[in-house]
Amino acid sequence: MKRHLCGQVNAVIQEKLGEPSLHVGENWVHCWLDKWGKSHSTYWSTSLHAVCARALNPEVVCDYFQKVQETILKHKIDPDCLWLMGGSSIACEDLGLSHSHTAANRGLAGVL
Repeated sequence: MKRHLCGQVNAVIQEKLGEPSLHVGENWVHCWLDKWGKSHSTYWSTSLHAVCARALNPEVVCDYFQKVQETILKHKIDPDCLWLMGGSSIACEDLGLSHSHTAANRGLAGVL
């Protein structure tokens, strides 16, 4: 791990400064890890489910559906082709389209 980190730091230094003779050694990496290693760990501090749940705020959801509506209108997608993964129809009325079906009377389920 230390050798990999050392290589990455040296690549950044050489890219930023353009001087191939400038580099850090493993001792520098050891000192850096002693000082900053606790705050730069390799484990997840929260679950992915928690992060996703916090990301679903009203502004994000509204922006998503506006983009879906723009895509549907731009590409002239037939509302009969809009289905959720579970087989239920997408709420086309919410997207400004006047069409909706259920999986029961459609028979097949597709994905946008």
